[in-house]
Amino acid sequence: MVGIVHKRKWVKSSSEKFSSYINYIDREEAVRNYKLDEYSLFNDYMGNPKKCGNLFTSDRDFLSEDESKKLKRCFSIAQENGSFMWQDVFSFDNEWLEKHGMYDRRTGALDEKRLMEAVRNSMAEMIEREKFDSLIWSASMHFNTDNIHIHIASVELNPTRYTKEDGFMQYKNLYRMKSKFANTLIDRSNEQKKINDIMRNNIINGKKEISFHKDVEMKRLVTEIIKKLPEDKRQWQYGYNSLYEVKPLLDELTSYYIKNYKKDDFEELIKSLDDEEEYLKEVYGEGEKYFYKNYKKNKIDELYYRMGNALLREIKTEVIKKNDSKSFIKNYSYTNLALTAKDIKRLKKVFDKDFEKIKNELAYERLQREIEYSHSM
Repeated sequence: MVGIVHKRKWVKSSSEKFSSYINYIDREEAVRNYKLDEYSLFNDYMGNPKKCGNLFTSDRDFLSEDESKKLKRCFSIAQENGSFMWQDVFSFDNEWLEKHGMYDRRTGALDEKRLMEAVRNSMAEMIEREKFDSLIWSASMHFNTDNIHIHIASVELNPTRYTKEDGFMQYKNLYRMKSKFANTLIDRSNEQKKINDIMRNNIINGKKEISFHKDVEMKRLVTEIIKKLPEDKRQWQYGYNSLYEVKPLLDELTSYYIKNYKKDDFEELIKSLDDEEEYLKEVYGEGEKYFYKNYKKNKIDELYYRMGNALLREIKTEVIKKNDSKSFIKNYSYTNLALTAKDIKRLKKVFDKDFEKIKNELAYERLQREIEYSHSM
């Protein structure tokens, strides 16, 4: 199930579809519904709806007769000036609408206010991203049994685009347009805040409670990192190209820290990211162009990026305290290590194993000498 599908087409000012759309702007809803195939660019996709809703615009939920005529005149001026006419359609899976409380299949009730708001925010996003300064638009809801959808037509009063290539919109802006539409319908701010809190407060800021000095492996990695850092401390930032040899070590340090100190938080983060990815999959679909596939990876990359910078800041502070990198490395390399009970247990196990090995070797050598002695008798 794909909850929302967004498609866009456009025609030149000389198109019959453009002229037909203008002709039907001020007609009754029933007539516009019946003649939809004469002015819609999406008949092959949507077919004729059971019902066509009233026209609405950026600032009107319903147009009076005078407002409809004014809108018609504006579209006519745009056509005379050589504007393209763009048509967008937002189509819904009705089950998805019902799942999120915007539609009741038993009564046919639809939250039209929320859908209108989504269209307005989406069109405002597109206008800003594409840098239109005289775009006007009108839209109407069309009611089908399986797929409620919204048709939008837009034109420039003072055209700024003339060539065939100008009619197309950048893919990233189409994505942003749909994203704004979906985010207006469903507020995911709490879920996104939870993800950011786990990353920034629990994992990244949690490092402040754990010193490099108290963990042997962290100490080793920090020493290796310092050896490879450039002398210019201004470059001690994760995104700098000069740190290409350091980044793998920073990532290794981050992974070690998460595995040994923030395992539960990281597991909670992964679960939240999986839930959000599933929601995005519902909204955007599963084609390779869709952005949900990158969401989880991007957030984890962001975590490592932020964690890398946090580690570098901590290392810089420590180095400055020791006056220079060399004395810091010497301090880390030769001072007595603070061993935990777990470290001592591991060392004891190794020493016990080595001691048994040495005893066995001595016993074997003694036996060999006795055998040689007996042969010599």
